[in-house]
Amino acid sequence: MVNKIFNGIKIISLFLFIAIAFVMNGRSFAAPAPAVAGGTTCYQVYLPLVIRAGNPISSDSPASIGGGTLDCSPADPNGLVDFNGDGYADLAIGIPTEDRNGLVADNGAIQILYGTADGLNAENNQFWTQENILGVSLPDEQFGFALAIGDFNGDGTSDLAVSSPGEGRDGMTNVGQVDVIYGYPGTGLTDNGTQSFGQSLNGIGGLAEEGDRFGEALISGDFNGDGFADLAVGSSKEDLESDGITEMGAVNVIYGSADGLQALDDIIFHHGLESVDLEPASGDYFGAALASEDFDGDGFDDLAVGIPGYDILGVDNVGAVMVFQGSDAGISLLGETAWRQGENSVQGNPEDHDSFGTVLAAGDFDGNGAGDLVVGVPGEDVNNGVGDETDAGAVHVLFGSAIGGGLSGANDMILYQGLDGILGAPETLDRLGQALIAADFNGDGVDDLAVGVPFQDGDQLNQGFVQVLYSNGSTLSTDGQDLWAQGLVTGAPEVDDLFGYTLTAGDYNGDGFTDLVVGAPYEDVLVNAVTETDAGALHVIYGSGSGLTAVDNQIWYQESTDIPDDSEMNDRFGWALGR
Repeated sequence: MVNKIFNGIKIISLFLFIAIAFVMNGRSFAAPAPAVAGGTTCYQVYLPLVIRAGNPISSDSPASIGGGTLDCSPADPNGLVDFNGDGYADLAIGIPTEDRNGLVADNGAIQILYGTADGLNAENNQFWTQENILGVSLPDEQFGFALAIGDFNGDGTSDLAVSSPGEGRDGMTNVGQVDVIYGYPGTGLTDNGTQSFGQSLNGIGGLAEEGDRFGEALISGDFNGDGFADLAVGSSKEDLESDGITEMGAVNVIYGSADGLQALDDIIFHHGLESVDLEPASGDYFGAALASEDFDGDGFDDLAVGIPGYDILGVDNVGAVMVFQGSDAGISLLGETAWRQGENSVQGNPEDHDSFGTVLAAGDFDGNGAGDLVVGVPGEDVNNGVGDETDAGAVHVLFGSAIGGGLSGANDMILYQGLDGILGAPETLDRLGQALIAADFNGDGVDDLAVGVPFQDGDQLNQGFVQVLYSNGSTLSTDGQDLWAQGLVTGAPEVDDLFGYTLTAGDYNGDGFTDLVVGAPYEDVLVNAVTETDAGALHVIYGSGSGLTAVDNQIWYQESTDIPDDSEMNDRFGWALGR
């Protein structure tokens, strides 16, 4: 979300690089630069009508002026991920193949770690299954498969949407469901007011069908600019039965309100509608990836939708991305833009199984106040100077315009290992771009980009790496770039760890620098002299004025001190990370 909302007067292109105390989610802290969580950048703001000496500026609304701080709730519904309102980012971890009590196979779970001045801490952590919400957990539901975070009810604390794409209903399997858990100031996530959504469930549009897998992808954004986060839900296996098209895909958008998410004005859409470009076909997987940002600087978040299975002129799974504009009425199905390699100035050629749009992320890398779109193409073949390395992977960056122009391919940046000083060499099946996150790791006010390369070999086969490129203020640069792996942080690389399979970011210690979380869901964990294969782990690398640093890095898994439940074979702790 590019826009912060303040009480009062609208000011365009104001960047708050001011050495004063900022208030985020009710907590005042000294900020050397604006703290940015998960790629959020301050751009368009409302300022308080009255600012007295000693009163910090706040991104919160409504504001009560008086005293030394402002006690208010954040109007950027997708800002700091903070479930308890203490000003420290918190972390949600999905474990969709967790077996409940070792008996209910793949019912899934989530873990919550809360931030503190010392970083993430397990002292008040929470362990959730669907049993906490619905009173029962069933096999193969995969609760925790995807996570999305936003302030859906505008109370100043973040709320959590959790998908269970394997959820069955009425004798059908893999129908899918999304549960919403609300955060409360001083408390965190509770079971008070939880909600469940699915197609044909609680007023949501669409017909519940076997195999739809509603909720395979989730993202929050304020698409109608009302200050409440909205939720976009991808069902990439949705069929268009009337036309005999299978696994075409669809997206539902559910809007937030003071009462939380409401089905009243929800919409469901896919490509191929009269007002939507691109013809649908079986296996397109529309909605397999989602991202939100204000790409055109108009004050409304826009929605990017990945279609990684899209075919072009007989070439299979080339992939495409469609961007739908936000408006005061929400997501508009008019004026959408389709992006593909080799078109609209986007570099590259459409090739078999590139799967452009498999992964999406957004941030502001040039500091112009408009969001930029990052497109992961992990199936891209890359030439190493001798021949093509199959599925080496690449990433495209499409830059947005703050003047209302939106995304443009004119300055499309393509990134892959070995290109123009980027560390590493392209290798077959590296799958660079399998995970992406944009965040400001060095506190300079513009976003940086972390890219997962989970299948890259090092000392071990498929040990995995994470590439980090920092912005120089106008674009992403190779200056000061990082290439992270286990061994540089706590832990030793092992075969098939897949370090970098998932990524997220947040300011977990409240120092004003965003920190990076790296998932290694296939990490083996030693428990009582027994190796639990693919139990999973995650690493936290903290930000600083010079960028990410290994100092005080953390490793977490289900056998960590104070973490409930045990590390078990095939749990895949860290499969999903909230953003």
